[in-house]
Amino acid sequence: MKKLILISALLILFVVSTSVVSASRQVRIYVKTGTPDILIKSMNGKIIHKFEDVTSVEIPEVHKSILSILGYYVEDVPVFRILGDCDYPWGLYRINANIAWNTTKGFGSKIAILDTGIQTNNSDFTGRIKMCTSYVGTLNCEDDHGHGTHVAGIAAGTNYGVAPEAYIYAIKVCDKDGYCYDDAIRAGIIDARKGPDGIIGTEDDATVISMSFGGNTGLSRATYTELKNAYKQGIVLVAAAGNDGPFSNSIDYPAAYPEVISVAAVDSSDNVPNWSSRGSTSSKCPSNPANKGCMELAAPGVNILSDFNDGTTRCWSGTSMAAPHVSGTVALVKSVKPGLTPIEVRQLLWKTAYDITAGHGYYTQKGYD
Repeated sequence: MKKLILISALLILFVVSTSVVSASRQVRIYVKTGTPDILIKSMNGKIIHKFEDVTSVEIPEVHKSILSILGYYVEDVPVFRILGDCDYPWGLYRINANIAWNTTKGFGSKIAILDTGIQTNNSDFTGRIKMCTSYVGTLNCEDDHGHGTHVAGIAAGTNYGVAPEAYIYAIKVCDKDGYCYDDAIRAGIIDARKGPDGIIGTEDDATVISMSFGGNTGLSRATYTELKNAYKQGIVLVAAAGNDGPFSNSIDYPAAYPEVISVAAVDSSDNVPNWSSRGSTSSKCPSNPANKGCMELAAPGVNILSDFNDGTTRCWSGTSMAAPHVSGTVALVKSVKPGLTPIEVRQLLWKTAYDITAGHGYYTQKGYD
């Protein structure tokens, strides 16, 4: 009798639920072949495929549980997606960050990101933004462009970052239109050199400065001096090479300076896109890629998935996306070997990088990968 009462109650539920079917989304499920077609159709269901063992049907989600309670076999139809570069942060796996995470995730390292700021309330950065300054007229480092948040996500985001436990110094030197002024850059470098305590030479000084901006002319003499001082202080400098390819000698500043690691872009097949800037063809580059104008490294920079300043994600391409892959890698290295000098870090990166020229040695124009 209890079973009859239960079924009667379910039938009442079914009748009541039909009034809200139009508001219920359709789901695709498997039922056993032999489940009455009339039952499926009475629930506003549609038969899709009949196999010997099961039948796939589309049915309002509100009725799926009713079928199950009535004792019928119900199984969700798995759904897959066409794989594309932006379905996941492929760059992390291309540089083997996931393997490095078995040793470190960058804890203790400080990545100073000179850019358009950062979305401070993004859960990808919770508790790790230790500096938030601005030199472009806004009161804080809040990102009103999106570029800075995307770059920060690649370098140190929890979900998309190379060094997901590194601290972030968000230093806003570029405005909402993407313009980065020399005086703001100079002030940002000084901030990175001082760290949150405002004193140069203490433990909270930046580990690495990441710069995803560039131009055809160099920094002012005073700002370049500040950059060199940061290098002498022991801070590793990383910058996007620029999107001015495919011509040689097209690296932008500050990446073209010898103190700075210049970073070109590669896609998921290790191809350097035409738009990625190229370095010098000088014979000095193979023996010492730190020479001025040499392309030092290449990193993932095509279809890169990362955070955006509205809390969602974006898929962007550019050497701006390649540079933070290197900055995050530097943070990983320095978290386990904090005593390495900038040149020692660079030499380690050259030694361990994959040769995209298939054994032909250092690629003077495109860099190591």
